[in-house]
Amino acid sequence: MAPNIYWNFVDVRDVAETHVMCLKNPKAHGRYILAADRTIQFKAAVEIMRPLMPGNRFPKKVKGKRACRTNEVFQRNIPFKYIRPWLGRDVHFNNQRAVQELGISFRAVDKTIGDMAVSLASAK
Repeated sequence: MAPNIYWNFVDVRDVAETHVMCLKNPKAHGRYILAADRTIQFKAAVEIMRPLMPGNRFPKKVKGKRACRTNEVFQRNIPFKYIRPWLGRDVHFNNQRAVQELGISFRAVDKTIGDMAVSLASAK
């Protein structure tokens, strides 16, 4: 089971490109939010990876608060106090300053996750 959490991704290639843009642009200053244009639910990310990584086990169901709490009690891997505020909450980040001032065009989340899955599968 996967937690009902939304994730925001940014492709490492976009991060590297943005760093180079900042070094080359004398007007670049302050902080920039480097984030894809949308968030994606954990289950949707799994569905993108599943066909690209055959033979790997992925969660098939989404778990709610009670299942996450039970998971913490028995497995102690991720503290529930961290997960609770994020369960089911779709958070968006405004990347417009980076887009407008630097001219960066972030890769689509589906492409980022797909490319990551292919990379991981080939690394085995």
